[in-house]
Amino acid sequence: MKAHGNTLAGNEALVIAGQERYPGPAYFGMAPGIIKTGIRADLLGGSAAHRLTEAAIGLLAQSAEAYVRRVLPVLFASGLEGRSGDLFGYRGVPIRPSKGFDLKYARLYLTESEALLDRTLNTGHPHG
Repeated sequence: MKAHGNTLAGNEALVIAGQERYPGPAYFGMAPGIIKTGIRADLLGGSAAHRLTEAAIGLLAQSAEAYVRRVLPVLFASGLEGRSGDLFGYRGVPIRPSKGFDLKYARLYLTESEALLDRTLNTGHPHG
């Protein structure tokens, strides 16, 4: 789960600070919430707990198809022009960044991530 959380944080950092750091494309964040997918299989290993978890999510949360129907029109909306950095929730409406995840923190997150990547690529492992 830690890797998944780091991925989410990295995505949020790119959305918030991406335009400034890597100009060109527009950056938007999509936060669908919990959706029934196979993404938790690595964590729960296809066990009975995994199957029960996915069944419960399937009953209580939106499907991937429902999310796509809600969010696809947002991705092609003409009103997105000039709004790079916006985050959209599970209903396709704008949401606020995670608490404490402001531009300053996003910049730091990207700087630290790039340093980790550089150390990893130059030494073969992340701890130098």
